[in-house]
Amino acid sequence: IDSFEEKPYGKRMYRFSQEVVAKMNFRARYMARYSCNAEIRFVTAAKTCFVSLLAEEGAARVVVYYGDYTVGEHILESGKITRIALNVPEIVEGIDDKHNTNKRFAKGVWRLHFHNAVVSVCDIDTLGEEIRAPKKDEMPEKMMLSYGSSISHGAGSSYNPMTYVGTLAKLLGVDYMAKGVGGSCFLEPEIADDFAKRTDWDFALMELGVNMPGSFSVEEFTERFNYFADTLYKTGKKIVFLTIFPNSAIYNKM
Repeated sequence: IDSFEEKPYGKRMYRFSQEVVAKMNFRARYMARYSCNAEIRFVTAAKTCFVSLLAEEGAARVVVYYGDYTVGEHILESGKITRIALNVPEIVEGIDDKHNTNKRFAKGVWRLHFHNAVVSVCDIDTLGEEIRAPKKDEMPEKMMLSYGSSISHGAGSSYNPMTYVGTLAKLLGVDYMAKGVGGSCFLEPEIADDFAKRTDWDFALMELGVNMPGSFSVEEFTERFNYFADTLYKTGKKIVFLTIFPNSAIYNKM
């Protein structure tokens, strides 16, 4: 989550900063509010805490992790505030992590992973115990940045953590930032500029182009693609560019 918008009932989550959202095309501004593939994460000493969430548009599944371990699922009903109880799972606390062959997150990091809905965080109640953001050494060492169309957004996945981006990140043992915008991946130069100036990612997967036929000429697409590629390539980081039309092709600058 890059930013929150204050609402009377809580804080609406956005996967982009408000400055970038304002420069997106109309549909992308809409899709930036959808929380698919997004997480909220925190650490607290409380053995029990409560998170209150509001699904503003559409019902949504929330998968709860304690570190790397799935410990619960909840459905947010559209238009209703749902209060979720998080209890430290004793069985997970007793697991020796040396048997975790793909360890990414430290036990103790609560992670709420969202399906596709507009979600606001209404309250996190730790019953007076301290709450903080996870530390760097409690999360994966590397961060993958992902941007693209609906398949990168992942709204249609049968199970929200199992989008292709999320699955790839798990296989690689890395964290990821999900910046897909279903049906509205138009390669705005302002998005490329924002990605390039960020210091919180190590490599990127850019799935570009499939949303643009019919709305952009070949020349317009070429100009935007080249700007995106050149801007990110100048960061010196590893970038994979994938475009899906007219035939699958990989433009890989490593």
